Amino acid sequence: MKDSKYNIAIFFLIVIFIALIVVGTMRDKKNYASRKVNKSVQIINKNKQSSKKDDKEINKNNKEPENLYLYEKINNKKEITMLSIGDDMANSSSVEEKDKWHNNIKKYIEDTYKIKVDTKVIWKEKSKIDEALDNYKKAETKNYDLIFITLGEYNIGYEPTEKLASRYEELIKEIIKNNSKSDLYLIVQSSIRLDKNYPEAIIKIANHYNLNIVDMRKAFKNSNENYITLTTDEILPNKKGYNLYTKEIIKSLEKNIKSQKVIKYEEKQVLYKTK
Repeated sequence: MKDSKYNIAIFFLIVIFIALIVVGTMRDKKNYASRKVNKSVQIINKNKQSSKKDDKEINKNNKEPENLYLYEKINNKKEITMLSIGDDMANSSSVEEKDKWHNNIKKYIEDTYKIKVDTKVIWKEKSKIDEALDNYKKAETKNYDLIFITLGEYNIGYEPTEKLASRYEELIKEIIKNNSKSDLYLIVQSSIRLDKNYPEAIIKIANHYNLNIVDMRKAFKNSNENYITLTTDEILPNKKGYNLYTKEIIKSLEKNIKSQKVIKYEEKQVLYKTK
């Protein structure tokens, strides 16, 4: 009898032990499955975050060309448009097509950055600022990325600096209004050697609107060349003179490309008011 009770007790203990093992195994499997699910969820969430980040980068790089600023376009190898506005020097008058500074800027950008550059020149012989402003308003509705303004030589001595600066600023504001993602380069002509007030006004306007100044007076002086050897008639540059224009503009342009200059125009108070 005692042996029978003992055997029954042993049997129940074995059953309980087996039951505990089964329950423990099931619990371990459940915990493992739960951990696996949690890990999978974490991986999925991580992948989603990574995917969102990648999508942002892709969207940033795949913005429509018209929504990109000049230096973003160059960085993303998108076609750009270039405009030169002004007088004879804006068109590199006195030299052949292959020696014109705006053509050499185009060639430099295309060769260096492997992008297409579409160019246009709005110019008039001995153009004054008023004429350039009127011609721009009449002729241009298209947007441009890179804009050069070369004016002043044929105004100086005929009108007060304040009036010239006022009309120049009006031209700048008109261009910015139509080209909010472009960058402007204001060229102080090499021939303006005696008048200091007009160049100072142009530099002041450039600083006010966060534009670029290319001071060709300094470039000619720093070249250590005799001024007359850089011109055809002591006003218009010759081939050697226009080469200096090209080099000086490229220097300024490269600085902005490397720093990825941010173009953001804000409403500014007018510096020069027409009296």
